[in-house]
Amino acid sequence: FRYMSCADEIYKHTLIWNSEFRKRLYTKNGYTSCLREINWTKGNPYVWGSEDIEEDVKILTESKALFARKFSENHLEIVEETRRIAMKN
Repeated sequence: FRYMSCADEIYKHTLIWNSEFRKRLYTKNGYTSCLREINWTKGNPYVWGSEDIEEDVKILTESKALFARKFSENHLEIVEETRRIAMKN
């Protein structure tokens, strides 16, 4: 992992998954989760706001997750709109 460009996003998860700590990971309804909203069906992962902003805002604001991933500086309007709605609630 020393020479990887994004090792911090990979090595911790790999070490935990392959250790005795694996059984302590948070699970809900059989899915291992870190409470992040990630859309793997539209992309690898999907970049929020890159297609249908209204649909993405709805998904993000109705999610039970604490975090969301993956945003781009090219689509910051999704962040602003989601923040605006979250602040009203």
